[in-house]
Amino acid sequence: DHIRVKRSEYRLVEKAGTKRDKHTYIKKIDRVPDLLSSQLSPIQRISKTIMKIVKGESEAEQTPVWSKTYNDILKMKKEIDNQSKSPGARVYDLPMDQLVFDKVNLPNSSSIFSRLNMPQMVDSAFSLADSVREHTSKTNKDNNIKMLSPRFAPVLPDKDEGKGLLSPSILAFYKVGVDDAEDQILPLPELFEASGMKKKDRESMLEMIMEVSGARRTVDEAFQVLRKMNLFGVEGPFLEVTNKIQESFTSLEKSFTRRQKAHMKKRQFAFLDSEQLKKMYEQQGIKEEHREEFDMDKYHGLNHKQREEALWKRIGIFAANQTEPQVDQNLRQLSVLAPTVLAPYMFTPIYGLTILGPVVLSPSLFSPLILNPSVLSPYVLSPAVGMPFILSPYLLSPYVLSPLVMAPFILTPYVLSPNVINPYVLSPLILSPLVLCPDVLSPMVLGGNILSPSVGSPSIFSKSTLMASVLSPSVLS
Repeated sequence: DHIRVKRSEYRLVEKAGTKRDKHTYIKKIDRVPDLLSSQLSPIQRISKTIMKIVKGESEAEQTPVWSKTYNDILKMKKEIDNQSKSPGARVYDLPMDQLVFDKVNLPNSSSIFSRLNMPQMVDSAFSLADSVREHTSKTNKDNNIKMLSPRFAPVLPDKDEGKGLLSPSILAFYKVGVDDAEDQILPLPELFEASGMKKKDRESMLEMIMEVSGARRTVDEAFQVLRKMNLFGVEGPFLEVTNKIQESFTSLEKSFTRRQKAHMKKRQFAFLDSEQLKKMYEQQGIKEEHREEFDMDKYHGLNHKQREEALWKRIGIFAANQTEPQVDQNLRQLSVLAPTVLAPYMFTPIYGLTILGPVVLSPSLFSPLILNPSVLSPYVLSPAVGMPFILSPYLLSPYVLSPLVMAPFILTPYVLSPNVINPYVLSPLILSPLVLCPDVLSPMVLGGNILSPSVGSPSIFSKSTLMASVLSPSVLS
């Protein structure tokens, strides 16, 4: 005898007969159940829930995973490490006239775009950070200092490798080795090992932070900028413009007189005559209506001594921070939908609210931002020297490929503004909290955080050298 097992009452199709048969049931489902699906941990469920709340359920499901972007960053990091050891990597040591006129004598004629295929200004900032780090590592391994700056629930190891005073990492999402200098208290992997916490929990939390802060999208867009600018070995519009400028200066150099050549050799500058200026205007496509600010006839009537006096007078105006009335008036007004593109500026303080005012390919020199809140105003390929941020909070304004030198942040909180491939030198944070502002491939030298707490701002492949962290706790960073 055998036992007959009762079959399920659920059927895929209706059997012949009346539909009212009590044994006829049809189970309808949208899709076949995933037999290999694994149950998410509480941390993963919380991370996914936050992403759905912030980005919407449909967009959260279609969002590319952070691991792919992370692999791209890792690839770039390896290229930086390899290229930094190659010959000809110290382009920033060369004087400006040699960069302009002596292109053949450069260590590598294509060095502007060869190292990592990125702009020279960013490449030079990375080289500077590497040279400082190499010098300090030979003399003192612990070149960073932390004081009363604990880290709560950090998702990545501390970027500030060095001595710490009362600055432990509490409830970290990772576990360091015995030889590591980082002090840990109750790391979560050890606490929840028995409950099944895995590496995916930390990755899930990091992915949530990267998505909510917009860091992943900013990183992807930074790579797109590099590709569209054809900096990966392909001639393109950006390189064509650079070559055109180079050709103009080469042609101008051939027209130098003996006196001009002697001045260039001895004083590193020379005055052009009116014919040379007109020729340069024609080559650059500058029309007559755009030359109103420069009186060619008046310049032609000046002798060499008068031209030099006019030059030093103009330098004195810049140094005294004296600007034209119409320019000063524009800086005081509210700036909305006013992007700054290909417009370098110097000795120009900027203040006033800025909304939807991106700064692109516009380097600046000694131009502080004072009372200049910014919303949706990113900086792209716009390096700055001597650019302190004072009482200038900014929101949704990432910095991409824009190295900053001598740019302290004072009473300047910033939110949802990640830094991507953006080195910092002599740029400390003072009373400037950070919220959801990760640093990606953004090394820092001679800076630190002073009374500047941070939330959800991890540092990814962003080494720091000679940094101090004082009374600056962090959470999920």
